[in-house]
Amino acid sequence: FYTIADTGYHLKHMVYDGKTWNFPNLSFLNVRENHTLTAVFEINNHQVTVTGGTGSGGYDYGSSVDIEATPVPAGKHFKEWQTSDVTLANPGDASTSFIMPDNAVNLTAVYAARHDVAVTGGSGSGTYFVGDPVSITADPAPVGMRFKKWQTNDITLVSPGDALTSFTMPDNAVS
Repeated sequence: FYTIADTGYHLKHMVYDGKTWNFPNLSFLNVRENHTLTAVFEINNHQVTVTGGTGSGGYDYGSSVDIEATPVPAGKHFKEWQTSDVTLANPGDASTSFIMPDNAVNLTAVYAARHDVAVTGGSGSGTYFVGDPVSITADPAPVGMRFKKWQTNDITLVSPGDALTSFTMPDNAVS
């Protein structure tokens, strides 16, 4: 016979007629009477490693794991979690959770500076993380006029002559 554990569990040992036998050293020869054989399973426990936050430790398969990005470095803001091991309940939140899979999990809290963008005569104003793409759109031109170009000394626009353009957020405010 074979003993196969469900996902998230492993065979801990076998109990044969009340005696514990460590797997896999149990064999049967010339069986002439009834015996009781019980497989004892144990839930898998895996390590969670959180870099730039809290929540590291050993967790059982299927349990809820809470993580928090802390402490935030001076001049920075929490941006996102980086991981390819799990799906987070709220990946953009500094405090979030996930259900422990049947494998080890590594997560990194990413912090970045944020600065303001002020757009005059259009839309796209807001606060952005350094390195993020920023799209700006010019307001419709007054009757009898057309959009000519964006004016700025702070950044390099992808298409300064287009009413809709973009740039990569630098490490300073933009106006």
